[in-house]
Amino acid sequence: MVSWEFQHRDGAGRWHDFDAASARMIADARARGLPSVRLPTMASNPPGHRDFEVRFGAHATSSKMPHGPGAGFDMIQVNVLNDNTRIVRGRAVPEAAPAPPPAPPPRPASLPRRAAPPPPPPRPASLPAAAPAPPPAPPRPASLPAPVPAAPAPAPLSAAELHRKAVDELRDTERGYVEDLACIVDVFLQPLVAWAAGDGADATVDEVREIFGGVSALRLLHETQVLPALDAEWDRAAAAGGPPRPDAALAKHAAALALYGPLLKGFAAARAKLAALGASRPHFATAVRLCELQRASKGLRLPALLIKPVQRVPRYLLLLRDIGKRAAAAAADDAAYDALAADALAAGAKLKAVLDGLDRGVDDALRRRRACALAATRWDRADLVAPSRAALKDGALYKLHRKSGGAKGATRHAHLLSDYFVLTEPEEPPDRALRAVWKSNLQPDFNVSACDCFDARLSTVLRELDESNRFVQKSAESTWI
Repeated sequence: MVSWEFQHRDGAGRWHDFDAASARMIADARARGLPSVRLPTMASNPPGHRDFEVRFGAHATSSKMPHGPGAGFDMIQVNVLNDNTRIVRGRAVPEAAPAPPPAPPPRPASLPRRAAPPPPPPRPASLPAAAPAPPPAPPRPASLPAPVPAAPAPAPLSAAELHRKAVDELRDTERGYVEDLACIVDVFLQPLVAWAAGDGADATVDEVREIFGGVSALRLLHETQVLPALDAEWDRAAAAGGPPRPDAALAKHAAALALYGPLLKGFAAARAKLAALGASRPHFATAVRLCELQRASKGLRLPALLIKPVQRVPRYLLLLRDIGKRAAAAAADDAAYDALAADALAAGAKLKAVLDGLDRGVDDALRRRRACALAATRWDRADLVAPSRAALKDGALYKLHRKSGGAKGATRHAHLLSDYFVLTEPEEPPDRALRAVWKSNLQPDFNVSACDCFDARLSTVLRELDESNRFVQKSAESTWI
């Protein structure tokens, strides 16, 4: 019979053996065609490094290794808490042959020994001595399979084949992404909302929806628009006998990717909300864990699933750049690929513009939340809380006393908002921190080059702001505390 041994590779390239029980579980799951198997908890490991699973074949991917383990490997080990991933390899080991039967007991001494046979007659001198017969070959154990001849090395792919592989990867990853969105909605969002609406829940429906943001709208977009458009392009290419052109389908839906804006703006807050609820609401943490243990979750934790929408649009850009590079290489043999390379780059530029807009929206949302937090908590000034107000820059500066002619001064902490300039006492408690507020006409998209002078005198800051045509003007409504 044949048994299997398995090893995983650490970050330094060293291979480590799985124990016998884990190796049997991996071999059994692999033989049954399962997508993954959960290994026994390793209680001796430090916290966060105790629960692992092994994934096989097409399912051997994770957020840390989205493209799989690479050529020659088809298994990975994944830490179910943080998605850290290691490559796994296995080999068949023949079991040892059964031991020979024990020797017969010695002959009793009382029985007479049999006489030795007489020696053979001497060989005539005229006949040559016969060569000794070779020892018989040992019989092959029945448990060892016949050796399999090594497969010939595959021929290198042509430039056109590499282009087709890159194009197919885009559609394949889109299918996997739609499955991930369906998993988030069907396995986590809907069950948790139903649970929160019932009795005994320690989280509200609004708190649950805040964690997931607009993922339902993204699922609808990709499931009913983007993926069908890619499938239609593949059908058209198969009928025409040419390579698919996914750039047209992605460029067509580029504007719809603005739906990612609310989710990206609220992702940091949603992730913090999930961590806070998991730490302070035991029933909520249990409900989330029950969802994670469902087979449809593919062994992924909720934080690992929620980050996938954040990664999707940048991945489109990487895939389109790879497609354009492969098409340019194939154009050396076929001029028709020149147009494919140009179209892929044009679609990538269009998606890049969308992504830049999303990034600006995320930065603006962070500046607005920062301004609200400063006014509400640090300064304790509810009258300065406004959703449209953004925090642009802050830092220390030296304020001169006008009456002393510049001989004396005081260090202040300055905050430049989109419509206010605020001086605070760095070491004072919040209720006494606010020193002065000036109104200004700055906008959230203002590029504050003058704030590089926050370690200089206040007059320098105000003069440079005025020279940039974005003046800060002291008004009658200035507040002193």
